[in-house]
Formats: sequence, C-alpha cells, structure tokens
Amino acid sequence: AARAEKGTITPAAMASWKIVCDPAATESEHYAATEFQRLFKAMTGAELPLVETATADASAVWIGPDAVARSGQPTDRRALGEEALRIRVGPKAVCIDGGRPRGTLYGVYEFFEELCGVRFLTFDDTHFPKDAAARKIPYGTHAVNPIFAFRWSYYGESSRYPEFAARLRVNTGSDDPK
Repeated sequence: AARAEKGTITPAAMASWKIVCDPAATESEHYAATEFQRLFKAMTGAELPLVETATADASAVWIGPDAVARSGQPTDRRALGEEALRIRVGPKAVCIDGGRPRGTLYGVYEFFEELCGVRFLTFDDTHFPKDAAARKIPYGTHAVNPIFAFRWSYYGESSRYPEFAARLRVNTGSDDPK
C-alpha cells in the first residue's frame, strides 16, 4: 500500500543527512542502519554518519521503531507483524520501521529496491541505476505486510550467503539475530 503526498526528494538531496538508530534498537535494526549507510554510499558516493540521537527537526533517516518514535512520527510496533514494514518519506525525514525481528531490515531493502531502483542480483552483485542519486522519491507512506510467513528460495547462494538471503527476504536461512 502506498499513500502519496505532494512533493519528492532525491537521494542526492539527502547527502548531508544523518542516519539515526536508537541505542536500544535490536541487533537487526542496528544492522539495518549499517546496511542503509553502505547501500546509500554505493548509490550516491556520500557516507551518511550513524548517530544514536538527533533532534526531531533534524534532516535524517530514522531507522527502527524507537528512532521513528523519537522523530515525532507515530509508531505502533505491535500493529506490525514480524516482517511488516513502513517507510515514510518527507522533505526532511525518511522513517523506516517494522515489526520485530526483521521488518525494519526488510524496510531498508524495500526503500532501495522499490523507491531507488536498486536490484540485488547475486551475493556479490548489486545493480544501482545510473540515475539513482537523482531519482525522485515521492513523499508519503509505503507499507508492506508479507502474505507468506515462510519464504525460501532453494538457491545455493541463499544457503551460503545469509546476508544475500536477507536482501531477498528469505526468512528461514539463518538464526543470526542481525
């Protein structure tokens, strides 16, 4: 589901922002913040700093339900299933939160795939569109609640590379808390 508001922002316009992840966040949410940082740098060349706190009016990417709550956005993690996610985009904030344990991490991957055009092709090949930094990301809310509780693709890469399996939203390949 998506709800559009007037306006857009580009990743290039976000190059001076911060990534906020609450110190009480889960290991998966901290990993989601580092994945956002890594993918954003690969896409734009800009490395956003990771911080634990920021003022609600700061231009920032807020990762995880605790950070999103600090941003001033309403959040109810109980309303989100284990892997449900919500992405909210505005002129000075991108808020990504989701259910625990994996929703926020899947939200980061959803942001890059659906809103920036990134594609996770293999464990060592991620495609970034040439225009990714200039891509117009519409303001509004993007939410996903997966239909299937069990997702597994029987590819050798999914078994050998749990990080790649997570990017594909395979939720059965590892017990790693991140």
